[in-house]
Amino acid sequence: MNGRRTSLSYSWEESACMGLNKKSNGVKFLVTIVLSILYSIPYIIHSEIEINGSRVRYLLGMDMQSNEQGRIYAIISIIAAVVYFIILVRINGTYFAGIKIRHLALILWIPLSESIILLIAKFFPIEDPQLYPGPGSGILLIGLWFIHVIYVFFIELVSHLYSLLKK
Repeated sequence: MNGRRTSLSYSWEESACMGLNKKSNGVKFLVTIVLSILYSIPYIIHSEIEINGSRVRYLLGMDMQSNEQGRIYAIISIIAAVVYFIILVRINGTYFAGIKIRHLALILWIPLSESIILLIAKFFPIEDPQLYPGPGSGILLIGLWFIHVIYVFFIELVSHLYSLLKK
């Protein structure tokens, strides 16, 4: 023989470990979808709060003109963004480090988040005309989208550096 082992010459433990190290294309695609969902969650939450914030305040009986609520929302948003950033960097740098197709998630989160937002709008329509978002909400959502694109690319960059430092 030429020194190569056939698949029959491996023990059960060796072949099981080889299967874990080499992921199939279906598993890689599922990893990409899961990563896309993880990337789109903050954008969906912030855009839904922007669009449906007046409905939530109306249903809960909150004061519509209170600046305190805006400050509390801003502080909670910043803390959540930092915590989510750290979690995604750790997950991305640890578990998804060797999968190159995961870079597709950098683009795939956009149609995924938009389709989820459309589904939410379909299942929970605005029935009271007073609760429609204001005319400036669209430009705020576009700004939020650009900020989130930078946020996702920064997560990807830092997680790549994290995976290099772990080696």
